[in-house]
Amino acid sequence: MWGSNRVPTPNIPANRCAASAAATTFGRRSSGVHRSVRADTAGLSFSATVDTRYSSSPTPLKMAAMILGLLSTAVALVALHVLDTADGTRHRRILPQRWWSIGGLDALVIAVLVWWHFVGANTSDDGYILTMARVSEHAGYMANYYRWFGTPEAPFGWYYDLLAMWAHVSTASVWMRLPTLAMALTCWWLISREVIPRLGHAVKHSRAAAWTAAGMFLAVWLPLNNGLRPEPIIALGILLTWCSVERAVATSRLLPVAIACILGALTLFSGPTGIASIGALLVAIGPLRTILHRRYKQFGALPLLAPLLAAATVTAILIFRDQTFAGETQASLLKRAVGPSLKWFDEHIRYERLFMASPDGSVARASRCWRWSSPSPSRWQCRCAKDESRARPPAPAAASSGSPSSRSWP
Repeated sequence: MWGSNRVPTPNIPANRCAASAAATTFGRRSSGVHRSVRADTAGLSFSATVDTRYSSSPTPLKMAAMILGLLSTAVALVALHVLDTADGTRHRRILPQRWWSIGGLDALVIAVLVWWHFVGANTSDDGYILTMARVSEHAGYMANYYRWFGTPEAPFGWYYDLLAMWAHVSTASVWMRLPTLAMALTCWWLISREVIPRLGHAVKHSRAAAWTAAGMFLAVWLPLNNGLRPEPIIALGILLTWCSVERAVATSRLLPVAIACILGALTLFSGPTGIASIGALLVAIGPLRTILHRRYKQFGALPLLAPLLAAATVTAILIFRDQTFAGETQASLLKRAVGPSLKWFDEHIRYERLFMASPDGSVARASRCWRWSSPSPSRWQCRCAKDESRARPPAPAAASSGSPSSRSWP
């Protein structure tokens, strides 16, 4: 156990317990206190120093700063909307016509998704993620229970925090995966109502295009996204970011750009593969620069860029709301030192693992390697799942323990 906070422990009779320790990369770690010592116990005592560096709560000043940041961002977005409407253009519909109407193809997709929610296979990481969500209540933060000695999952832990709150009602699989089903339905609504019409007049009115999109969506979603992993919310975030950028370009408005920045940051902090959401902003740099240049002549740079900067950075509250900068830095250093941590030129190792006689090379993982990562069917991204482990939730004092035998790959 590491850390500088000494936790008082009750006096334990020496003839009723024993302590053992195990060597680790960073020194020695207490692995347990056991009973029935038969050797000479004269003068034997036990004390523990528990690692509590990640168990923190925001101070009143920090809480006030976070609330002020949220309110200031909201005011900045309202001000940006006022600047958008200064040209006198009438209000445009947020949702297109027939948005809520359900056709035959929609009914088929809904029926298949609901049916698969009850009979389809889960992902091999559901137990891993569910245990992390349940343990967080005892640990005081979203800890990676199986790896890295209980370091926090931040900056990619806010989605798991939602699962932890969701688990307070029930931990049944059907209940825990209801958010995933809602994300699947929302993704299809965005694809059919927003993405397909943007691909041109011919595609918009083509039944073949709509049925092909539905088939591709179900073919990828059903086997890969019926569990608790963050890929469903990442896919939804990518779609929402793309739609916001498209609306900004189509309407010459900057408020959708700010919303896209918020959505893109939330998607990025859902998981590392969420960085794909930034691509929608990058490919639209040309049109967005034209809009900014036109507004710059009228309002100047600061009134336009300040709200965009606030929108892009407000999600940092999710990272540091219950963690300190020092804790995040130490957690990153520890993860890099313990590993596995691959360099960018070692990416081929991830693929090699899929063809080895190990859990990472099993059918459950190899068949789930390819991940839907953007609204376009031509874009795919490979990811390797974590090594699945099974363990009981720990007691609060044991939340900082790690699993040295874990061999998962992020």
